[in-house]
Amino acid sequence: MFISRVACVVLLISLSVHLSAAQATLLDCLNATNATVIDQSSPAYSTQRLVANQRINRTPAAIALPNSAQAVSEIVLCCRKFNVSAVPRSGGHSYEGYSVADNSVVVDMTQGFNFYEPQGDTTAWAGSGIRLGSLYYEAWKEGGEVFPGGTCPDVGLSGLLLGAKGGGGGNFGIVTRMHLQMYPQPNTTTLIYLEWPASEAVQVMQLWQAWAPTAPDAMTSNLQMAQYGVQMHGLYSGPMSEANALLQASGLLNVSGIQYKQYNEQPFIQSALDFGAETTGISTSSPINLMLGPNVTEWHNSWKAGSYDVPTALNSTVLNLMQQAVNQNSNGWIQFSAYGGQISRVPSTASAYAGRYSLYNIQYSIGWQNPSDTQPSMAWFAQLQQTLNPYMVNSAYVNYIDNSLQNWETAYYGDNLQRLQTVKQTWDPTNFWNNPQTIPLP
Repeated sequence: MFISRVACVVLLISLSVHLSAAQATLLDCLNATNATVIDQSSPAYSTQRLVANQRINRTPAAIALPNSAQAVSEIVLCCRKFNVSAVPRSGGHSYEGYSVADNSVVVDMTQGFNFYEPQGDTTAWAGSGIRLGSLYYEAWKEGGEVFPGGTCPDVGLSGLLLGAKGGGGGNFGIVTRMHLQMYPQPNTTTLIYLEWPASEAVQVMQLWQAWAPTAPDAMTSNLQMAQYGVQMHGLYSGPMSEANALLQASGLLNVSGIQYKQYNEQPFIQSALDFGAETTGISTSSPINLMLGPNVTEWHNSWKAGSYDVPTALNSTVLNLMQQAVNQNSNGWIQFSAYGGQISRVPSTASAYAGRYSLYNIQYSIGWQNPSDTQPSMAWFAQLQQTLNPYMVNSAYVNYIDNSLQNWETAYYGDNLQRLQTVKQTWDPTNFWNNPQTIPLP
């Protein structure tokens, strides 16, 4: 439950780059840059245009994969010259697919900017195209340092960090690299899995929300409520005996009907491997470099999700409404992620994300594979949102971006919105960098 200092190098435009007037078309211009260009006639186009969420089906004009900051500048200038949108992409996990747009040029950073360069102190430079799994693996290989990120190894580092710290998501420009504060690897970690039947979900949630946000910094956890029941996943930076003592004190282990309980005391990198296996489907017996290396591929399906920041504990009425909702659809779930710790020690005005004061964040989501499930799944989501809105504050997490969210500007940025709009006005007065939910000009 902590964040890391990160300094970013943002490439807005390089005035030293010049384009030849002889470049008559957009593709001529792009092919003259130092980038791999995939246009609509390329065999790789049909897969390269896709993002993680298969609900999104868009057709960009081209995908450009730069291998230098100079190439990024050249691609952006080509787009400006031909009045075409440039859309940055690192992990491709934008919930609304904002890392691809129709008739745009996708600037894909995963080929030339997936590097990790330790600096011989407690910091490292990382490229904006590196994924979390690759970062964890490379840091472990280089000397056992760790970085506080997420559990999904295929998620791009830059989208994760900039959503919380800098209002990223294609608002102001393209980040090429980031200077990270790294941390020593814990001597050991304890991975925690607990599961209860659906009948105990409300009681489990009440105990968890009273305990998790104020648990010691070494303990982080989330709950997931679904039709099958409620699960808790946790990670404790320390031995199993200490983790068990904390859980005993929480009262969670005293809830009747516990169906599953497992503690794994193991090195951090193994815990990262085990968490990642849940989202990728790769067996935990696979070689660790396959799981955490640059070729990790997540299960891709269709989904719709949204979020709420929760500043005060929810009462049983709201929790019962949530339980009723997930009981109606086996593909829907609600996840509760504890805040507190270092997250809440950073002032809400210190970065773009204003919801640090919360006890926890709720992500509500539904996923499906069959296109025929799209309409009923979206209807379930809309009904849940309508049911919960009266009980929630207008605050949400931008990395769970949702195009159906009302007043999304203030929900995502709170009192920081006006300052972010000033930045937008200064660095992008023509609104070149835009999607349906980028920071608006003042």
